[in-house]
Amino acid sequence: MLKMNSIDNNVSMSLYALQSAKIPTSQKMNMTSADQKEMIKTCKSFEALMVKQMFESMQSSQKMFGSGFGGDYFQGMFQDEVAKMVSEDGQGIGIAKMLYQQLNRSNAVK
Repeated sequence: MLKMNSIDNNVSMSLYALQSAKIPTSQKMNMTSADQKEMIKTCKSFEALMVKQMFESMQSSQKMFGSGFGGDYFQGMFQDEVAKMVSEDGQGIGIAKMLYQQLNRSNAVK
């Protein structure tokens, strides 16, 4: 139980440090609309990577394309494409949106 308390304290201190940091907003950084679009694209790519990792974990016991090099190759391609489709289609699972909002957040905490 002592270990959990020290972990909780470390997490709390890290969160406080992040919230207290003065991160400039996109307006203060003079980001153009092209920069904003690039940031959205990057956030969606990150979400696709996370979704792919989730799919790999879920499908590690089920081989859709058989075993061996060819099956693994096509399994990876399939997971890549499904992850891209999920993250690019509408809201995805929300990781990209939350990441974008966090990167663009205002400095409300002083």
